[in-house]
Amino acid sequence: MQRFKASDLLQVDLEEIWRLSNAGHIEIEFDNGVVMQTNGRRTIFSRYIWEIHRQYSKLPILPSHHMGGMVVGTKTHLDLLAVAVWNCYDIYKAEGIDVDREHLMRLSYQITNMIYNDFSLNLEEYVTTISALDFVHVLKHEVIEKANKELIESDVVREADITKAHAIIKKVLLDPHELPDNTVAKAAKSGMVSMGQIIQCVSARGMATDIDSHIFRNAIRTGFAKGMHTLEDVLKESRSASKSLYFQKDPMRKSEYFNRNIQLSSATLCNLHHCDCGSTSYLPVTVSGQKLLKSMTGIHYLDPESQTEKTIHRDSSELVGRTIMIRSVLTCKHPDPYGVCVRCFGELGLSIPYKTNLGHVSASELQSKVAQLLLSNKHLDSSATSDVIRISEFDSQFINLGAEENSLYLSKNLVGKKFKLCISENEAPNLVDLKTVSQKDTDKLVPYRLSELSYIYFTVVEGDLEMTYPVLAASGTRLASLSRKMLKYIKRMGWTNNSDNQYEIDMSEWQWNQPIAELPLKHFSTVDYMLSIESFIKGGGNRGNKSIMSYEEPSAALMAFHDLVSLKLDCHLSYLQVIILATMVEDKVFRDYRLPTIKENGQTTHYRQQMRLRSLAAAMAYQSQADIIFSPESFIVTNRPKHPLDYLLME
Repeated sequence: MQRFKASDLLQVDLEEIWRLSNAGHIEIEFDNGVVMQTNGRRTIFSRYIWEIHRQYSKLPILPSHHMGGMVVGTKTHLDLLAVAVWNCYDIYKAEGIDVDREHLMRLSYQITNMIYNDFSLNLEEYVTTISALDFVHVLKHEVIEKANKELIESDVVREADITKAHAIIKKVLLDPHELPDNTVAKAAKSGMVSMGQIIQCVSARGMATDIDSHIFRNAIRTGFAKGMHTLEDVLKESRSASKSLYFQKDPMRKSEYFNRNIQLSSATLCNLHHCDCGSTSYLPVTVSGQKLLKSMTGIHYLDPESQTEKTIHRDSSELVGRTIMIRSVLTCKHPDPYGVCVRCFGELGLSIPYKTNLGHVSASELQSKVAQLLLSNKHLDSSATSDVIRISEFDSQFINLGAEENSLYLSKNLVGKKFKLCISENEAPNLVDLKTVSQKDTDKLVPYRLSELSYIYFTVVEGDLEMTYPVLAASGTRLASLSRKMLKYIKRMGWTNNSDNQYEIDMSEWQWNQPIAELPLKHFSTVDYMLSIESFIKGGGNRGNKSIMSYEEPSAALMAFHDLVSLKLDCHLSYLQVIILATMVEDKVFRDYRLPTIKENGQTTHYRQQMRLRSLAAAMAYQSQADIIFSPESFIVTNRPKHPLDYLLME
């Protein structure tokens, strides 16, 4: 077996290094003395990354700069570049040398181009494709065939059954020892093709949804490789095309419009200063789980034992479950009201190019992920699952789950008590339809057309007192509807109207083994999710949704914002902090809508007020230009913050 020193290979020109392609198994000795067994082809790929070492001689070539046993995928070169770039930055920084990060980033871009160009040219003859036989080979795999057979032959297929089968098949496809020469499996292992698309070909299509996100009750038990052979399955799958057309029109337009809105407002906070403001005001954050920990990577926190600041890393698992004090842009002491220091922002700031507008980057990072989520609905309509219903400890005194899926029953705690069930007239606008049908025809009514309930109110009589308790009847975007049994009961018992514009139903004759309400089998709605994020940032909630304006403490608003975003997306906590800070103003009472000089004393505001009372250039780029021109406020309020678009009006 041939043995090479990494430092010697570094001196070999990139054109010459391709001679290693037929070298087979070799050994590489790195600058730290570690010897790795690998092959020539993997070393060729890694050698391109070492162009950084050619220009930064103090950076040793380490095993982490070689791809080792990694499977080549779309991000392999990016992972290797990231390790090399930040190792270079840290090593030179430790010696007191300030490395030009812009040059490192430009060099990384050039290396990426070289990899693309050279590998496309030299490996052209090895390009292959996928044939139908590859799919047949996967379908005939013993484990996969068994999992699919169980789905097809089962009397009833539930969401959990689909999820279990897909997990089994995914495990087989990603196993390096299974299907080693199959092109479909290779594509799965490398991440070149969406795993969801592969699964839908070689397994069941799963639970399909209509355009309104309601889930069809019967799953499609076959996939695209075997084909769909019943009219019912074909009709269900036809809705995927309808949703694709829908998502690329209004939802995508709304997403991009919201993107522009948030960029306009956040761009006011434009500067990232590469210094340490020295702030000793920390923000308390409870690290609730690994997901939040991942979002906080690079943020600095105060270690209570040593009383020194440390940096959060991905492997800082000891912080999970603890409340830590972090450096935050919301408590930054930098004197520039239009900027924050990189120490408070976190090490993520080292990746942001010089003179880049920080607010614009933060808004784009968040909203680009929302837009990508919409596009994923357009390109891949995966097997649908409904949200899990969770009943709080307080609400469990009144309602609980029963044997029927997605149904709410009365709690046994109410047995023997005199109580009435109250429903808002606004949430049951068509309940009066019960008066137009007979008792027998009540079953023909569609429950969710008569009522969509976010809350059910229980008025309990205790002696001479009547106490009313609101109970949540929604799960995420799924609103409950009165069950058919309940509609029959109301038809028989009738109702009264109280002073709070509510229907009151006496429950004294209710049968306890019957559901009072049902939640629709509804898939997660990306559109509703996008609107929830927009509502939170802009300060305008609906149906009781929280917004930034709902919280007095910045840390509470930040955690609520992260909880909302992390339902489906990964967005760094530093970006979310910047978006929140960009909504804050100096003094709402005196209509001083400049960014707060003392950031921790800032006041959150509604988006429309920001547009009216901040930069007129941003307001003109927003909407309602005529209103801005003729509004007295545009001339009376002069203490406005600067904005990157000001030059368009001022010059």
